[in-house]
Amino acid sequence: MSEEQEEKGYENSIAKAKKNLIYFGIFGIVMFFAGLSSAYIVLLGDTFWVSFKWPVEFWISTGVLIVSSGTVFLALKAAKSDNHKMLKVHLGLTLLLGLIFTLLQFQGYRKLTEGGNFFVSNIIVVDGKYDDYYYYTLNNEKIEFDGYDYTINGEKVSADEIEQMRKLSGEISQVLKNGGGEIPSDYGKKFLMFYENKPVTVSEGKFYIGEDEIGNDQEFRMQSFTMNLSRGFGDFFIKGRYGEDFYLNFRGIKLDYIDRELQSDGKKLTVGLMNKLVDTRNLASTFLYLLSALHVLHLLGGLIYLIVLFRKSLKNSINSNNIVGLKNGAIYWHFMDALWLYLILFLNFIH
Repeated sequence: MSEEQEEKGYENSIAKAKKNLIYFGIFGIVMFFAGLSSAYIVLLGDTFWVSFKWPVEFWISTGVLIVSSGTVFLALKAAKSDNHKMLKVHLGLTLLLGLIFTLLQFQGYRKLTEGGNFFVSNIIVVDGKYDDYYYYTLNNEKIEFDGYDYTINGEKVSADEIEQMRKLSGEISQVLKNGGGEIPSDYGKKFLMFYENKPVTVSEGKFYIGEDEIGNDQEFRMQSFTMNLSRGFGDFFIKGRYGEDFYLNFRGIKLDYIDRELQSDGKKLTVGLMNKLVDTRNLASTFLYLLSALHVLHLLGGLIYLIVLFRKSLKNSINSNNIVGLKNGAIYWHFMDALWLYLILFLNFIH
């Protein structure tokens, strides 16, 4: 065997080893996500589960990632034909699309949190629900809340006035949280709180309920009430209209929400189920954050490798005789694309 043949055989062995290493890594990632998917299915069938609308950014990012698979394929094709110009163009586009995908994912996370879907949170509001203990009046007229809308004598309160009420509540909540401070001077002029039908007044920088200074339990309830109101929470931590923007399932059965009460088959949930719901976290959003964030984390590894390949392409170091690194990068990138498609379809159809 000639020295040239030996060198060629050695290069082929190295290339095969690198390729096998990529496949081994992909296998490990597949097993990892398969385990999380199994846990998702098990939990879905044994507890309360929230179904909610996904931010459009997740769907747009899916299209972006699919396009990036096409550009990395074209980059590989250009390298095989030693077309250095198109190799640089398509590698650069793949890198740009990968960054856009990541940015869209984080914008989707922002939309989720704005809608009350946090990484860790409960599903229903227990402490500080409107009209459990506290409610507001506007110009001496009681503000009613039906779980969706604030009304006075059947007429909706204007958006500006709701915003004023929430702003005022946020300021009061901050005073209570800090254990003292200046109570907003405009409190009581337009908006006034009532505790169990007794007006909450202010005297010498302190809250009074009726003629008595506010007690510890009453203050805790006020803090919860004002905090929830300022953040836009009603009976649920998830915002929007029940049945349109989100709904709850229990062991695969969709629950109804009527007159601010959850029902199943026309009957209120039992005390035992309500207690279970109180302690139940919004695992649907937790898994969405977890699975998508882990995908982004693995994708970042691919982006770093793409940067390395792009720098090599600028030096014309990638060509038809030196293409192993690009092939392996393309394999990993296509896998990241396929993994995201699996996740988004799995989470939507199973969800």
